Amino acid sequence: MHSVPRRGAWAVMTIDPLASLMHLDDRHIPAICAGLLNKKYVVYVAEGNGKLFNPLIPYHEHTVEFLMHGLPRPFPEACIDAAMTMPVFPGSRHPLGRAPLRPSTPLPWPDCYLSPFITAHVRCRTLVSDASVPYQLDIPEQLRHDAFVTEDWRRRAEGQAFRAALARCPAVHRRPTSTDADAGTVYSSVEARSSDAEYSSSTGSTSAEVGSVEADQRHHTMEVALFRNAKLAKTPPNDMTTVVFTHDLSGVEQLSDPLDFFAEQDTLRMIADGSRFRREYAIKQAERSNAETYDAPTVRLLKRTRVLRVLSGIRRSGKRALRRIFLLHTADSVQ
Repeated sequence: MHSVPRRGAWAVMTIDPLASLMHLDDRHIPAICAGLLNKKYVVYVAEGNGKLFNPLIPYHEHTVEFLMHGLPRPFPEACIDAAMTMPVFPGSRHPLGRAPLRPSTPLPWPDCYLSPFITAHVRCRTLVSDASVPYQLDIPEQLRHDAFVTEDWRRRAEGQAFRAALARCPAVHRRPTSTDADAGTVYSSVEARSSDAEYSSSTGSTSAEVGSVEADQRHHTMEVALFRNAKLAKTPPNDMTTVVFTHDLSGVEQLSDPLDFFAEQDTLRMIADGSRFRREYAIKQAERSNAETYDAPTVRLLKRTRVLRVLSGIRRSGKRALRRIFLLHTADSVQ
C-alpha cells in the first residue's frame, strides 16, 4: 500500500475545479465548473510538504514539478538559465552534461526535462492504493534529483546576489526582450518559491556529497533525514488548488504546456472573485431591502411618537395654565 501520489514518482495531475471552489459555498459554482475544460499534466511528485503521510486528514498538499518536452526557455531577468534543468531518460541532452534521471521504467516521451522552478503547490484528497507505480525514482536517484535542485537554487541565489551588487554600481543594464517576457510567464511561480526556505532546505538537507557515498549509505541518509524531521501532515488550506492524481500515464499521448495549468488557476481565481462579488452584492441588496422594509416604518413610528409626546406636553401645560387661572380667579372672588 502507498499514498497517491507517491513521492519520487511521476503522475498525471488534473485540476478538480469543484473541489477547489467548494469553500465558497456558492450554489452557482457547480454549473460554472461543469463548463470548464481541464487538461492532464504529467508531473514529478517532488515532496509532500516535508511531512509524513497522515491517513486521518481529508487532504494532503504536494509540490510537483512539471514534465516538459524540450528545454525551457532561459529567463535571465530571474537569473534562470536552461542548464537549471534535469533530463529524464530516455532523454540525455543537457547544457552542462548532467546524466539523465533514470525512472524504474523509461518514460514514453523523448527529450523530457524537469525544472525546480516550474512547479505547482497543490492539494489532493487523501488516498492509498496497492496499484503498481511504473514510473518512479529509486532512493539514490531521488537524492540525485534533490542534489540538482539544491545546486540550481544555489546558482540562482548567486546570480541574484551578483545582479544586486551590479545594480548598486553605475552600469548599462540590458533591456529585456520579448523572449524574456514569454519565459517570465512560465516561471511565474519562481518568486513565490524563492522565499520558500522549507523547500530548499528539505531537498538540500539530504543531498550533500551525494556522489561520494555508496547507494546503501545514501538510502540510510534519506531514511534518517525523514524520521529526524518526522511530523504528521496537517490539513492544507481549503482555498488551495485541488487536483486529482493517478500514476497511470497511459492516457497521455502528448505533454501539456505548464502555462495552461497556470491559466486554469487564473480561471479559478476569476470564478472565486465573481462569487465574492455576488455575495457582497447580495448582502448590500439585503441591507437595502431591510432598510426599505423596516427603517421607513420605524421612522414614521418615531415621528408619530414624537408628535404624540408634544401633544401630551401641550395638554399638560394647558391643564396647569387652567388650574393656575382658576386658582387666581377663586382668590379674587374671596377677597
